[in-house]
Amino acid sequence: MKTIAFTDSGLGGHKLAYMCYHVKIGAELGHTVLCVVPEAEKIQHWITTNHPELSDKIKYYSFSAEEIKITEKAGVLNRLFAKIKLWRKFNTILKNAAKKSNLKIDLVFFNWIDSLLINFLHPAFINTIFRYKWSGIYFHPHVLRYQPELLKQRTSFSHIDIGLTSKNCVAVALHDEGIVAGQSYRINHKKVLLFPEIADDTPPNFEHKIYKEIKEKAKGRTIIGILGVEPFKSSAEFMWSAKRMDPSKYFFVMAGPYEAFYLDYFFNDAVASEFKEFMENPPENVSVNLGFLKEGEEYNSVFAAFDILFIIYKKFPSASNRLTKAAHLNRLVITDDKYCVGEDVRKYNLGAAVNGNDLDAIEKGITQLRERIIQKDLPLEEWKIYAKKNSIDVLKDRFTEIIELL
Repeated sequence: MKTIAFTDSGLGGHKLAYMCYHVKIGAELGHTVLCVVPEAEKIQHWITTNHPELSDKIKYYSFSAEEIKITEKAGVLNRLFAKIKLWRKFNTILKNAAKKSNLKIDLVFFNWIDSLLINFLHPAFINTIFRYKWSGIYFHPHVLRYQPELLKQRTSFSHIDIGLTSKNCVAVALHDEGIVAGQSYRINHKKVLLFPEIADDTPPNFEHKIYKEIKEKAKGRTIIGILGVEPFKSSAEFMWSAKRMDPSKYFFVMAGPYEAFYLDYFFNDAVASEFKEFMENPPENVSVNLGFLKEGEEYNSVFAAFDILFIIYKKFPSASNRLTKAAHLNRLVITDDKYCVGEDVRKYNLGAAVNGNDLDAIEKGITQLRERIIQKDLPLEEWKIYAKKNSIDVLKDRFTEIIELL
């Protein structure tokens, strides 16, 4: 059995869920686990509440987010030095955590390795600064999607993934199935594993206030929902689709977090003004439910109120665990036709993958999905396959593969 340290610079967004699951799985596999993260007490509370039988196998070390904070000034050298400094900070924090816990770390797993990678960071620097064996999830290898020709080339000193060739890097985890083989080739055939896009599968509560409110307002119409109103999620296209589609057949729901600065920062003046008016005075076929949704029952209850999930992300070549959640909850999705999200939707028949910049294509996709729902032409088997492919059991297998490389 090994001692595995799971670490990250914070617990925002999906990071909290990932840390909880990773720590749990490491302990379930019989290893000693060291959780090293700001606000580690949140992970401890989740473990003691949901899996108290694992408590003896897990130790926690909390550090201040300020300890890991770095300021990246403009310029290639400044950014490079900032990343070197970050590796050093993690090394110091992990040494302190190991000393305090009286443990010898066999493997450090970075839940978000992206924050440590940068062009021109030669692996020799990493080997000198950071002596632990390490692995991690590379969430956003965007360059390999934007420039697919790189999938057939070895990485070089000027590429962002050069650090993954470090001799202490045991293996790399990706969520994008389409580039796993190419990424492995780039880093000298090092082990690159397809990690599942896990998602909380807490059953929805059909008596939840927001769920019932959405259903009552929809009055039997097909419900198209968007979760989070960030502009990269095509919130403007969502608005225009709601305005142009038949209000007697379709009901649109905007739910989740929203920040006022989105209007000025991401939209031109005309669109910002239109979007602000749309949110403040929505048409009869639109419901606006903005605000933070707690992961678990509340989030899944709102999600389950939708018939079709609108996840047309702009210039977003990464995976999305919302496809996994849609599979858990048996909901169709409409997505952009590019990159790994579009590839998965087509491969597993999860919904419609369309040109996200074409309102006619979006309308056609939604119309076709509504017809599928009416005809009960639903991908029941594909949902099961996709949910299993992105399950906790598969995640356990992937961690086992990495640990066996030590």
